[in-house]
Amino acid sequence: MTKPNRRPRMRSGLTTLALGVALAAGLAPAPAYADDVCPRLCITDVHIDGSTLHVAWSGNEPFANYTVYWERQGTIEIRTQNLGPDQSAFDIPDVRPSSSYRVQVLGCGGATPWLADGPCGAVDQRIIST
Repeated sequence: MTKPNRRPRMRSGLTTLALGVALAAGLAPAPAYADDVCPRLCITDVHIDGSTLHVAWSGNEPFANYTVYWERQGTIEIRTQNLGPDQSAFDIPDVRPSSSYRVQVLGCGGATPWLADGPCGAVDQRIIST
């Protein structure tokens, strides 16, 4: 009889730890910063106006563009909108009542820095309930 292959416990423990950290980072709202201490990009306002979710941000670097991601929690649908460098706010239409939304704003440079995954490096996110 052959023994079934088992993954080492250390690897399983590290995987569980990494998953826990990733989930905690993705679900916890980022801290709000005052304008003078915002590190690179900060969401400065998120509020509901009827069925519209308004998000505004400030960037402390000259970004080539911004990308706004949003999702209604509990779904797998993620929507995006690419915006120019002169934009600092975006309205998300048709939000549903009694729902939670996760909103991310990414500041993107014109080129991908060496050893970076992509040109978008600065990010801030919020979770808001309607």
